Amino acid sequence: MYTTFEEEAKRKQVRGRSLSILEYDKILDRLVNHARTIYGRELCYGLIPTSDLPLVESWQKETEDALEYLVKEGALPLGGVNDIREAVRFSDTGATLTMKYLLNIAQFLRTVERLYHVEPKSLQVEVSDHAMLRELKQLVPLDSLEKEISMAITGENEMNDRASNELYNIRRQIKDAQSSIREILERLIRKNPQALQDQLVTMRDGRYCVPVKPEKKGEVPGV
Repeated sequence: MYTTFEEEAKRKQVRGRSLSILEYDKILDRLVNHARTIYGRELCYGLIPTSDLPLVESWQKETEDALEYLVKEGALPLGGVNDIREAVRFSDTGATLTMKYLLNIAQFLRTVERLYHVEPKSLQVEVSDHAMLRELKQLVPLDSLEKEISMAITGENEMNDRASNELYNIRRQIKDAQSSIREILERLIRKNPQALQDQLVTMRDGRYCVPVKPEKKGEVPGV
């Protein structure tokens, strides 16, 4: 009878009463307090001890390498690691992502880029011999996608004029129309100053307005 690596690893996991005696849940709670991202916290809570000696030794090597790096180099640049899984799920269905989702993805990709280019300064070690650094080099930076998103979107509710030629032309036409409307209203103000409460142009319900005195409404054209 043959078993897969995953089945063998699962068989050797320590469970039940042994974990209760170890108060393993409390150990995990303490570990989770040191996690800096939601992904890290989930991984911490998913940890289960094993009696598989080669796997234990591999995990210990990863832990030793990570600790050595933290002591000599400091914390990794994890700022900006947002939870983008929901955005990715929406994208997989063909849905259009909101600008907030896209900004979070861009921020996430910038963090991936920083992590990929981490180079130890004090730690004298080959990347291939260091478990954590080796993992970082497995990341796949998507620099072009990050730049494209950042260029197109300037805020959660604001698209850059240069996001596309069509958008740029539409916004330019809108600005030209707004400028023309203001010029017309300013001429109206100069022509009928005595009919106005104030000589200024305001916006009301998306419309340009000038404050006309009630008794002078018939003297000024408009709605």
